[in-house]
Amino acid sequence: MKRWMGVLLIVIMVGCTESPDIEEGSKDRTGTGVSNMEAPSDNIEKLDDFIQQYHNGIPAEVRIIQSSVEGDPVYTDLTYTGENILYKHDTRKVKVGEGQIIERTCEKIEKVKKDQSLVYVLKCGFYGTIEIYETTIE
Repeated sequence: MKRWMGVLLIVIMVGCTESPDIEEGSKDRTGTGVSNMEAPSDNIEKLDDFIQQYHNGIPAEVRIIQSSVEGDPVYTDLTYTGENILYKHDTRKVKVGEGQIIERTCEKIEKVKKDQSLVYVLKCGFYGTIEIYETTIE
């Protein structure tokens, strides 16, 4: 009886250990990420490269990683197919509230200067505009 209790205890302990999260549908995006923790010039360069490829009709993708108020990662993936920009906003890693994925198909991306900042904006038809990234201008 004690042996079975020991085995049951081990099974429960193994079943309750936390395993690392593997992001659903994750891809190797080496060098394509934009993070609000990096130097602003690095972020601008990566987004500008994406916009340049968009203007040249070359398929491209970029991932923008920003922090929630609590410090949890919020992922925004942009994929230019050669025709449209696919927007995916993933808040599943945010611990407060319900995480969700929002997907949109957008027609245009542009940079807009506002006061002392530069804002990257998607034009998404019915869904209007989506501000995807903002950085200060030095």
